[in-house]
Amino acid sequence: MSSGEYLIRIKSRRIVYPTRCPVCGKPADQEGSIPAISARDREAGRNVTLHSLHTFSGKRSPGFSNVTPLRIPTCERHAMKFEDMKRFGVPCGIIGVLFVIIAIIQALSILRSFATGLEIGLMDFIFLLLVLFGLYVATTLSGPTTLQRKIKVLDISPGFDFMILLIKNSDYAEELLHLNPMMAERVLPIHRNE
Repeated sequence: MSSGEYLIRIKSRRIVYPTRCPVCGKPADQEGSIPAISARDREAGRNVTLHSLHTFSGKRSPGFSNVTPLRIPTCERHAMKFEDMKRFGVPCGIIGVLFVIIAIIQALSILRSFATGLEIGLMDFIFLLLVLFGLYVATTLSGPTTLQRKIKVLDISPGFDFMILLIKNSDYAEELLHLNPMMAERVLPIHRNE
């Protein structure tokens, strides 16, 4: 953990957030969200759904852990809701897999032409580059948001009373600690000898 990263233990129910975006520092006029899941559920590799997702019958699916979106004040640019990310994530993941398959086929076609001494057209390389660019875009859109890269929920207590946050913006973390003096504290990371 670098000096710009803070581990903060905070009461989950009454957090007072700074009034600026944790990503860029601009005034916060919107709200973004990040997934809050316990370390136990994450380590167990359990299937997770949003708190608001239900099966077709309207009941929650048994055996699924709930991911609670943690809402954080942000600027308009970084105000992506966790629910929206989930909507984009699955289609982008599928498109990404298709781009991988097409890239492999195209690369094998170019290699076959090269190995057999056939002429390789410029369009083959351009097509391969376009497919690789599409793969990059799909991967970027299906990955974590900039807000999720700046603030991450590492763990939540079973009753959602406390949580451990990893904050990668030291100024924002200091302000969060200042605004929540009786509810938040900086904790030192545990280094295990392995």
